[in-house]
Amino acid sequence: MNLKFNSLYTGLILGISGPILALIIIYIIASDGLSLRDYMNQLVFLKVYTHIISLSAIPNLLTFFIFIWLNKLKSARGVLFATIILALFVLGLKLFT
Repeated sequence: MNLKFNSLYTGLILGISGPILALIIIYIIASDGLSLRDYMNQLVFLKVYTHIISLSAIPNLLTFFIFIWLNKLKSARGVLFATIILALFVLGLKLFT
């Protein structure tokens, strides 16, 4: 069972699903009854969509440190890899939009 949660894929899956879940929670809290399309248009109009995506990476910090404390270093590596992918995505949005 020790190897079950100590894989790169486990960390990668949690590292990708954490920010997606955070984005959903941010939408539920901050949407004020707007539809998803209207909320996204508002974020683009205010030019804060990259800020929201960057904030959604905060759960990865907690997940990363939990894996480090539990000595699941391969899973921590997967979370770090997912966070780097998210950072490159945000950088691409900043540079090309």
